Amino acid sequence: EVFSSDDEDSENDSKETDDEGSFIWDDELVPYDVDDDEEDLREVQRPNYLRECLQLLQMPESDSITAVSHQTGMEELEGLVRTRPDDLRDVAVPLARYVLTMENKFDWKLFTTCRQAGMIALAVEEPIQVGEVLIQELFGENGLMVRFDCLYVMEHAAYELCGAKELAEARKAEKPAAATDITKLEIRTRRWGRGRKDFRPRISVVNKFMDVAPLWFYGLIAAFMQRKGDPKIFAGANGGRLLSSILVTLATFVECAMHRILAKDLMEFAWSFRVTEVAELRGAVLVAMVNGFAALGEESLALIFSGQGPLAALPEFLNDTIQNETDSTCRSLAKVLSQQLLDSADDLPVQRRLQIVRSTRR
Repeated sequence: EVFSSDDEDSENDSKETDDEGSFIWDDELVPYDVDDDEEDLREVQRPNYLRECLQLLQMPESDSITAVSHQTGMEELEGLVRTRPDDLRDVAVPLARYVLTMENKFDWKLFTTCRQAGMIALAVEEPIQVGEVLIQELFGENGLMVRFDCLYVMEHAAYELCGAKELAEARKAEKPAAATDITKLEIRTRRWGRGRKDFRPRISVVNKFMDVAPLWFYGLIAAFMQRKGDPKIFAGANGGRLLSSILVTLATFVECAMHRILAKDLMEFAWSFRVTEVAELRGAVLVAMVNGFAALGEESLALIFSGQGPLAALPEFLNDTIQNETDSTCRSLAKVLSQQLLDSADDLPVQRRLQIVRSTRR
């Protein structure tokens, strides 16, 4: 085959050779994007909807890919719920009920973490429906750990709905001011009783738990009143532990909502359990009192020192707890509440203040 010299010259012009004799092309070639997440090679595809996620979690154990299906569904549950897919409202209840009672049959290390995160996400995104499911399962035919999980999910969901989690994360992300930022001139010219100005931007959140709190609070109390005599739930030491956790959960609702009516009802409800041999339950009663008093403020003083109602004996109860309680945690909580009473009395008339001081130090 014969080539003309013109063809050879044009070919030589389009490329050069390096010292080793290999060709270097002058043309700027754009390489193809060869990055591949290999998602299509997964044994089980990630779900796009909650109904698909539920199907993965319900995969029968006889299937060869059951373990992978359960793991994939549990891993994707929280993130999928947070995106609020179209089928969230329809699938939230059966999904929550199924996930809550699932067992770690394949001994997966992250099972409990992903399960709790998914349940909290469901309770946050659909609080009315999922909250009702949690209360039903709390007093249903379940084991003790499922009951505690119901309370755990409700507490953390309330914490997130009220905005406390968002505030905590924002404050954690802020960099603390360095000590060198305080100059000698600032120290000398600072006025007594006034600290440095805080130039950090103010963070505001919306408390979405305000509307949910009464439904969860009174729903939990109503369900308890129906089942409080059931020995399967409240018999023995485990029953005392569960009742203590219920009181703490109710106190958490009041703390997150700062709802005065709920706070008053909480204090009166918890007061009936103050006489018990279970130290954990006595501590839970005091936690409820502390949170209820913080939400009520001066209004609680009227309840306590009016001489009427069950809370009229609270100062005497606190004094007796501080002096005779064997549990150190209960003594500490009683001291905190007693100090709250004294601090709140500072703005009252002198005669009323003396009455409070005598009651708390009797």
